[in-house]
Amino acid sequence: MSQRTTGRQDDSVSDDPNPEDGLNRLEALIYPDLHRYIDPATRVGPVAWGVFFTVTHQIAAVLTLHRDGLCFASGPNRRTLLEYILFLAWLADDGEAAVDVLNRSLQNDQKSMASQLRLTSQLDQHPEHAQDILRQTIAEPLVPHPDERLLKPSNLIEEYDGRLKSYYAAESRFSHVSMTSVQHFMQPKPEGYELSQVPAPKEAASCAELCLHLFSQALIIFNEILVGRPWTNDLAAIAAEYGLDTDRPTRRAKDAAPGAPSGR
Repeated sequence: MSQRTTGRQDDSVSDDPNPEDGLNRLEALIYPDLHRYIDPATRVGPVAWGVFFTVTHQIAAVLTLHRDGLCFASGPNRRTLLEYILFLAWLADDGEAAVDVLNRSLQNDQKSMASQLRLTSQLDQHPEHAQDILRQTIAEPLVPHPDERLLKPSNLIEEYDGRLKSYYAAESRFSHVSMTSVQHFMQPKPEGYELSQVPAPKEAASCAELCLHLFSQALIIFNEILVGRPWTNDLAAIAAEYGLDTDRPTRRAKDAAPGAPSGR
């Protein structure tokens, strides 16, 4: 994450540990030389690295908005967090197969982009080297994979924990135009609507607690991919202190019924 979190602003006394302190402790596990724990002999490590640090930046974005009193605006970030953490779990479970699927997805996206650029006569407006990369990506012989369906978030969620579907659906309402989002700025009254320039409520749930849980899950999963699993003891200690789950979503058995709980 790009910034350390700050302490609570109120003076209330609580026996519960401060989630922001927990976030700082988790962040401290990201050593400057963490790249030494990535296996250079596989494609999984570098891809997982990019997925994991996308997660850390999304968490930093949520916390930055939280500090500025703009939690309402972080719905798209929270939604993205769930997608990337589950994809990280898929990488930990299926390794190279998940990388193959992601490469095929890139190729299909590039084919679509090339088609649109040709239709709008924009392809020649891009540098020649960019056009070369586009042509090479499209021409690469890649074999279709049966798990390509998991690139659709709803399928990936179903594969790992169908109970998360309602959470994802709720966050989607704050990522796209919806009445759910709009109504936060208009409260019905007997005489009409009371309009506000700020959403109500500003924070439906604790951003810090949510980020603590999600960040812990991401670290637990990424630790399985790192050589030697260097965070195992630290993650267990932090989880015990903050009441965090040490299990993670795992892919349901191939013969399991759709919607069956998949967590350990």
